Amino acid sequence: MPGPAGFVPYTQQEIDEALTAVIAHAGSCSGAIRYLKAEGKRAPAWQTLQNWCRVKHWERYEELREKFAQKAEDTLANNYLDAARYATEVQMLAVDKAKERLEKGKDEDPARTAANLSQVSARSTDKRLSLQGRPTTITETRDLGAILRSLAAKGVVHLPDEPEQIEAGSDAGPEC
Repeated sequence: MPGPAGFVPYTQQEIDEALTAVIAHAGSCSGAIRYLKAEGKRAPAWQTLQNWCRVKHWERYEELREKFAQKAEDTLANNYLDAARYATEVQMLAVDKAKERLEKGKDEDPARTAANLSQVSARSTDKRLSLQGRPTTITETRDLGAILRSLAAKGVVHLPDEPEQIEAGSDAGPEC
């Protein structure tokens, strides 16, 4: 039923579609309005939509955000993966170009290039290990005596028979 000046109130379905469009456009009312118009749907004014999200229908907005949270997180994770893949491709191209300059003797600072490539290598290795769930650093918490006993048990080193000699001689290093 039209209101003042012929205004037709929004249905709950139209409100939900608009709120969902805001969620799909990462909180952007402008993006949501463009989407709704492109889809041939009724789109409220920017101020109206913002008011719905923050004041008038904020509880429904939060319910919908919760409903779509996992999907949004999955999309975000996939977008980061796409960005990482693309960045890796560009990184490989840069490494190829650096190699070409080095091979042709056209690199003005080969030492700097080598240092930069070393950092690329180290970071790439750490990221790969991290993605595989493998440690990127190893921290030893045992004392030297415990390490030596462990190596001796594995047959890597031969230690004296007397335990006090192990402890006393641990500063001197293992006997191989």
